[in-house]
Amino acid sequence: MKHVGRSFQPAGARGPVSGRARYAGDIDLPRMLHMRLVRAPVAFGRIVRIDADAARGVPGVVAIWTADDAVLPPVPVRVMPSEAFEAYCQPVLAAGTVRYVGEPFAAVFAESAGAADDAAELVIADIDPYEPLLDATADATLLSGDLRATECATVRKGFGDVTRVFHNADRVVERRVSLARDGAMALEPRVALAAWDADREVLRLWGGGRAIHQTREAIATMMGLADEQVEVESARSGGSFGSRGELCAEDMLASHAARSLGRPVRWIEDRREQLTAAAQARGMEALARVALDDKGRFLALDVEFWIDQGAYLRAEGTMVADLVAAMLPGPYALDAYRAVGHVRMTNKPPAGSFRGAGRVEATFIRERLIDGVADAIGRDGCALRCANLAPAQQSEARSVETLKSAVAPEGVAHDDLLAQMTKRFSLDIVRRRAQDRRGQGELAGIGTAFFTEPSDLGPFDHVRIAADTRGNLEVVTAAAEFGQGTTTAIAQIVADIVGVDLDRIRVTTGRTDRLGQGGARILSSGLALAGTAAQYAAESLRDKIVHAAARMMAVPADRLSVRSGRIREADRHFGTALELGALVRACAPGTVFAGPDGTGLQAEGWCLSDGMTTSHGLAIAAVEIDEATGFIKVPRVFIACDVGNAINPDLITAQIEGAVLQGTAGALSAALPVGPSGDPLAQTLADYGMPTAAERPVVEVLLSEEAPTLQNPLGIKGVGAAGIVGIGAAIAAGIDQALGVSGFANSLPVRPAAVRLHLRQRADAERAAMRRTA
Repeated sequence: MKHVGRSFQPAGARGPVSGRARYAGDIDLPRMLHMRLVRAPVAFGRIVRIDADAARGVPGVVAIWTADDAVLPPVPVRVMPSEAFEAYCQPVLAAGTVRYVGEPFAAVFAESAGAADDAAELVIADIDPYEPLLDATADATLLSGDLRATECATVRKGFGDVTRVFHNADRVVERRVSLARDGAMALEPRVALAAWDADREVLRLWGGGRAIHQTREAIATMMGLADEQVEVESARSGGSFGSRGELCAEDMLASHAARSLGRPVRWIEDRREQLTAAAQARGMEALARVALDDKGRFLALDVEFWIDQGAYLRAEGTMVADLVAAMLPGPYALDAYRAVGHVRMTNKPPAGSFRGAGRVEATFIRERLIDGVADAIGRDGCALRCANLAPAQQSEARSVETLKSAVAPEGVAHDDLLAQMTKRFSLDIVRRRAQDRRGQGELAGIGTAFFTEPSDLGPFDHVRIAADTRGNLEVVTAAAEFGQGTTTAIAQIVADIVGVDLDRIRVTTGRTDRLGQGGARILSSGLALAGTAAQYAAESLRDKIVHAAARMMAVPADRLSVRSGRIREADRHFGTALELGALVRACAPGTVFAGPDGTGLQAEGWCLSDGMTTSHGLAIAAVEIDEATGFIKVPRVFIACDVGNAINPDLITAQIEGAVLQGTAGALSAALPVGPSGDPLAQTLADYGMPTAAERPVVEVLLSEEAPTLQNPLGIKGVGAAGIVGIGAAIAAGIDQALGVSGFANSLPVRPAAVRLHLRQRADAERAAMRRTA
């Protein structure tokens, strides 16, 4: 039975919904201590004194640490590190200065979670507050005499002579846009559980991890250990979305404490910590302009943008800004391009990455600008976009790199995707109905955004497969399973190549003790890299199986086939069949059939990658606005995505649907703002604007497999962010059309209060105009 290309339920899917799944918070170790962090109540200030005397008297308290007790280097930058970034890395506990509300300055370790909570409330800090810096576009230093400059990095990318092209252009259109701060609100919060094995001199850490081997290396370096002395296991979690799994101060504190105190230490983030102190993202403002000729052809794009990085650099460093600058040209032909990105420090929680990092920002800037062009010259937005698409093979001089890798144009052309969508979903009728409703006075609109989605950044991945005496296969991979179904897709690939049934395959993920090396999960790289490594390992294993069976059966290897775990002659449907389990027993190390390497039926596969794949996609959103309340509803969303080779179509569709909901929330409600003093204003999910099932749009998905990538033999492209990259821009365009106001939704999220205020002002202006003409 062929498995690749068919939809199978994710392995282990029933565990979470039945309550049988085991998360890191469910792991209890003997003599385990509970860690609670004491966090700064002010956004910026000098620590004068920390008084923990009363807290130490709470029964069950074992230790209370400040920066003097946790002598560790700051948490390093992992992605494109630089010595220049060292001053901006976060200490595990604040020393001397706190730089955002929620920054930990003390840690309590107690016998129970209740005792840790009680003691943490009694730790008192005398902090001399300073005026916080909250505007990322302001040119200022964080503190007079502070060695840290406000701008930690400036990203520049481009090609061509932008100044000359703008000087000679027939028309220039400009827009200023912004995205509010947001973050990944995973269902369960972060967890770090660390234990020190004194006999083996090994530290073990359980927690969310998309980069477990890189986390292992960072912890080992910070604690003065060898890599082999640290074992990291990525515990079950329901979603990563970019923010989960990078090494944080909490992971380091738990690890260091477990070794120093000689007892396991567990930290469980509460919801308030998640909303106020976990890695945030977006927080972007941009000024963009485009030069046009008299026919509406795009000539040059010039963008200056600011990223609100918060108080420190996270492990991702300046990755988001680099991606924004690289992805701004998108799929369009340009003679010249220039981007200048400012990564600015503020007194807010540090920013990391969030699903669609950099691509969401770039798409919003570019597509909002193109909507402005369409309005200015009176042209249909889709027609304008299609007329300006770049040719299939972009010239070398106009290519842009990101994360030291070229963004190669490949995939189905956007105009072809639009034509397929229009036919599949009858979009002409959808647009005509919205136009008819506007003619009747209703507020309805259709917005469109084109996007490109780079993914599958290497440089490598590693998979090991072994067969056992039951005829089962175990696939060991560093790929993290966050509920997206990566393990199921990997199993499908292996099943087809080796020739076993899917239920005979177990995929073990996220354990450095089982796999010595593995790549980091970044830009939806899980399946393309790990799947390719699994393909190579499976091909090697199958080769071993048929050659070992050929020796046992005295049949040429090229005449053997493997189906459902049985080896037989390919042209004989009946007769003797050798069971895989029996072959494993016969090929055990040391036996005559063990093979030339003597390892039995196991194999390894390595995937090396020096580039990225590129998916093309479209997002189209139907928008309705209630004139009485200003409430914005998105009843239907249409997504088309060039996926290369769909290993499991239902899993891809589910990823896109979930991403659309996240993007819709970011467009209409979800944000993490702060007040004038830097205090977080969203401290509960109700404040945050978490969407419910009632706000979920109907999502129609078109998966195109017409252009498999050449970056890997399976043709796979990463699509984890495809549903979120363009949806914000599409919803914004739909809001503009519904209200009949160009540029109304240039800042997201757009809340009902803003819409209602606009409608009231418009009604007042119309009444005033009627009185003047009466």
